[in-house]
Amino acid sequence: MVALMTSYVLFATIRYARDIALLERAQRRWQWHYVHPRALSSVRVGILGRGEVGAAAACALAQPGFKVRGWARSDKQPPGVICMAGDAALERCSLAPMCSS
Repeated sequence: MVALMTSYVLFATIRYARDIALLERAQRRWQWHYVHPRALSSVRVGILGRGEVGAAAACALAQPGFKVRGWARSDKQPPGVICMAGDAALERCSLAPMCSS
């Protein structure tokens, strides 16, 4: 289940980052125009919960270059992921975009 969920999160996030829905709408209308893909490193992703699925998804997203920030109840610092912990950190995250503190 972890592998299935992780691959779905990666797929859905890349689909969003590459504006695939916009390209599909244009295709249905026979309107072809170039949309320059944005760098994955320009897309921020937040993950609340660092259990088995959250940790795997965070690491999978960090690998191709997404800016990943996570939150967990306890301190967990996987490579390539900025992770905050505890209730006070969660409260700060809800007040600032993408846990920018």
